[in-house]
Amino acid sequence: MKSRRRFFLIRYSFLFIFCYVNNICAQLQELNVPSVEYPCRRWEASWITCPGISTVDYHVLFFRKTFDLNEKPDRFIIHVSADNHYFLYVNGKLVTTGPARSDIRHWRYETIDIAPLLNKGKNVLAAQVNNWSVYKGWSQFTRHTAFLLQGYSPEEKMVNTDGSWKVIAVPAYRPKPVRWGDLPGYYGSYACDTIDGKAYPWGWQQPGFDDSHWFAARRFDNAYNHEEANGYWLLTPRTVPLQEMIPARVAEVVQADPAFLPPGNPFNGKDSLVIPPRKKLVFLLDNKTMTIGYPVLELSGGEKATVAITYAEALYYESKVKGNRNDIKNKKIYGLTDVILCSGCRHCSYMPLWLRPFRYVQLVVETREEPLVLHHFYYWYTSSPVQLKAYFSCGDKSLEPVWDMCWRTVKVCAQDILMSDASWEQLQYIGDSRIHALTLLYLSGDDRLMRNAIEQFDYSRTCEGMLASNYPNDGLSIIPAYSLVWIDMIYDYMMNRGDRDFIRKFRMGILQVLGWYENYLDSTGLLKALPYFNFTDWANDNEASGVFPSVKAGQSALATLQYVYSLLHAVKIFEFLNDTAHAVYYKNLAEDIKINVFNRCWDNERGLMAENPLKNEFSQHTNILAVLTNTIAQHEYARVMEKVMNGIGMTKTSIYYDFYLFEALCKAGLPEFFFKKMEIWKSMVQQGLTTTPETYARPRSDCHPWTSHPAYEMISFIAGIRPAEPGFRSVIVAPQPGMYNTIQASLPLPAGEIKVNLQRKGSHGLGGTVVLPSGMQGTLIWNQQQIALHGGEQKISVK
Repeated sequence: MKSRRRFFLIRYSFLFIFCYVNNICAQLQELNVPSVEYPCRRWEASWITCPGISTVDYHVLFFRKTFDLNEKPDRFIIHVSADNHYFLYVNGKLVTTGPARSDIRHWRYETIDIAPLLNKGKNVLAAQVNNWSVYKGWSQFTRHTAFLLQGYSPEEKMVNTDGSWKVIAVPAYRPKPVRWGDLPGYYGSYACDTIDGKAYPWGWQQPGFDDSHWFAARRFDNAYNHEEANGYWLLTPRTVPLQEMIPARVAEVVQADPAFLPPGNPFNGKDSLVIPPRKKLVFLLDNKTMTIGYPVLELSGGEKATVAITYAEALYYESKVKGNRNDIKNKKIYGLTDVILCSGCRHCSYMPLWLRPFRYVQLVVETREEPLVLHHFYYWYTSSPVQLKAYFSCGDKSLEPVWDMCWRTVKVCAQDILMSDASWEQLQYIGDSRIHALTLLYLSGDDRLMRNAIEQFDYSRTCEGMLASNYPNDGLSIIPAYSLVWIDMIYDYMMNRGDRDFIRKFRMGILQVLGWYENYLDSTGLLKALPYFNFTDWANDNEASGVFPSVKAGQSALATLQYVYSLLHAVKIFEFLNDTAHAVYYKNLAEDIKINVFNRCWDNERGLMAENPLKNEFSQHTNILAVLTNTIAQHEYARVMEKVMNGIGMTKTSIYYDFYLFEALCKAGLPEFFFKKMEIWKSMVQQGLTTTPETYARPRSDCHPWTSHPAYEMISFIAGIRPAEPGFRSVIVAPQPGMYNTIQASLPLPAGEIKVNLQRKGSHGLGGTVVLPSGMQGTLIWNQQQIALHGGEQKISVK
C-alpha cells in the first residue's frame, strides 16, 4: 500500500489543482502553534464595528485600512480576531480565515507574518466579518459583530484597529436558513446565503478601491486577554494550525442539456459557457470523492439572472434512500443551497460565507433578458494541513480503498476543531473525537487537534463537574458517558505523547467526573439510573436504540463497566502524575465494582455478562467492556468474544461502537473477526462511498470520523504497534496478521518512525525487520515469545 499511499496523496492534494492568477490564497503559518512564540501581552488596539448597526443582528461588514511603508519589511506580524468569523486579505490576496472556534472565555486570535505580501509604498488590509446571529451553527459562540487587529511590535502598530479603519455594512448577503424538513436529516450548522451582486462593492479588497464614502469604524470595546477576565471576549492564542486553502476543481459535469454543454469541462476556467437569454438550465457536477471548502463561481453579464447552487454528499431516490453513491439516474439532490442574484458585472466571483461540504453540486441557472457567461467554478479545498505519513499493507488489495476512505474522512473533518461530520452538525463531540483524534494521530503523527479538543471539552465543565457532550456549543447537551470518554482521550494522549504538564491541567476535572459517577453507585455496587441523555450507541444500527433500557432503568452492567473502563485509565493517569493516593483509591474502587458486576450480572448458563441482575437482556457492548476491563478472566476472553461475534440474542454494536469491539478482539487475539468485519467497510466502497458514514444502514451523514477507526486498527491491532508506556517511550509490536502472510506498516512519532516488515515463516514462525527510532526500546510478541527490540533496524527470526 506504500506506493498507493503516494499516489493517493498526489491525487488528493494536487489533482485538479491550479493557479488562478486573480485569486491566489497566500499559505501563511500560525506563529503560535505548536508553542506560543508571539503572544499579545497587552492589547492597544480596540474592537471595532460599523456605526449605526445592531451588533447582535445578522450582518456582513467590510473593513479596510490603507497604510504606507517606506520599504518592504522583512517581518510584519499581526494578531487578528473577529466575532463571528473573518476573511483577511492583504493587498487583494486572501490570507486566512478565522478565528478558530472556541467560547467567549477563550476567544481565539490568529498570529501571522504578512510581510511577504506587503510592498514598499501603499498597502491595504481588508477584512470581511460575518455575524450569522440566530442563523449561526451551533458550534459558534457570539456576543457582538466586531473586528480586532493589532501589530505585534511598535513597528506594526500603524495597523491597529481604531477609528482610522474604514467600514461598511454590506447588504449583498442575506441569510437563507435551512428549515426543518429541507434536508432528509437533522441539521445544526450554518445558514446558506443569498448573494445580491448589485449590492456588492466589487474590488473592495484591492489597493485601488475608492473607500472615501465608507464610514470611519466605531470603537466598540477594549480588548483583554483571558488572564484579565474582563470584557466581552477573553482572548487566547490559537492552538491549532491555520487551515490550508488549496484551489481545486470539481471533477466532472455528469448531467446537463447537451445542446448547451460544449466538450470537456465548461467550468474549468478556460472554456467559458454562455447561457442564452430566457433559459433555465441545470448542471450536475460530480467531484467523485467527498470534499469540503469555499466554492467560487465566476460570472459575467446576465443581469437579473439567478444561479442556485446546491451542495450534497449524495443523491437520493424519491424514498430519500441514497443507494449506490455513484448512481445518478432517477435521483434528486437535497443539500445546502446558495442563491446568486447576478448584477451584470464582468468577471465577478461569488463565494459563500462558510464551508460547503459536497461530492455532488447542482447549478440551476435562470437567465432574463441578457446572456450569462459562466467562466469558472472551483473551490478552496479547506482542511487542517495534516498529511498522511503512516502506511499499512497486508497484501489484500481490497483493504486499500478502505484505508483511503478512512484517511479522507479524518482529513475532511479536521478543521479548526475535530468536526463530528462534514455536513450536518459540524460539532466536536467527545465520543466522536476520541476515535477521530486517535486515527488522525496514528495516520499523520499530528496531535494538535487532539490537544485542542481535550482542552475545549474541559472548558465546558458544569458546576457539578460534568462536561458538555460537544463543545464549543453555546447550548448545553450532557451525555454522561462522554465525560468518561474525555478521560479515555487524556489516557490516549498520555500513552502516545506523555506531556505531563499538559495532562496535569486536567487532574481536578478527572476527579470531578469520577466523583460524580461515584455518587450514583448504589448499595449493590452498580450505578443507579443516571440523569441526562444516556446515549451509548446507535445499537442495531437504529437511532431509536441510542439509550439502552438497562442504562435508563439503573443497575446497568453496561454503564457501570464503562465507569470501570475509565477508572482504570484514570488510575494510569494518576500514576503518571505521581498522585499515588488517588491511583490507589480508584484502583481499589474499580476492583470492587468489577467484583460486584460479575457476581450480579454474569450468566453462567450463557457464559456471558448480562445487562442487569435480572439477566433478561444481553448486549455485545457489555461483554466487550467486560473484556476490556478484565472483569472476566483472561482465559475467557476468546470464548466470550466468539459468542459476541455470533451475536445471537444480543443487542449489536453499530459501526461506531465497533471501535471498542475491535479493541476487545485485539485483546482476545482474534484478528480473523476483524477481517470479517472489514467486509462492511469494503461494501461501503462498493456502494460508492468515499468517506466513512455515520451508520451502515441508511446513514444521514456520509462523512463521519467515528467510523474511520479501521485505519487505526490496521496499525495498532493487525500490525500490533502500540505504546508500552506513556509518551511512547517504548513500544510493543504484537502483530496479528490473521489469514495473511505479510504485514508492512509504519507509524510516525515525534522521535522518528516505527516500521515493520514481517512475514510468516512456516506455520508458526515469523521473519522480517523492525525499525525503531534511535534510543527507543521495545518488545516483539509472537506466539507467546518475547524478543527485545532496540533503536534502529533489526532482523526478526522467530521459529
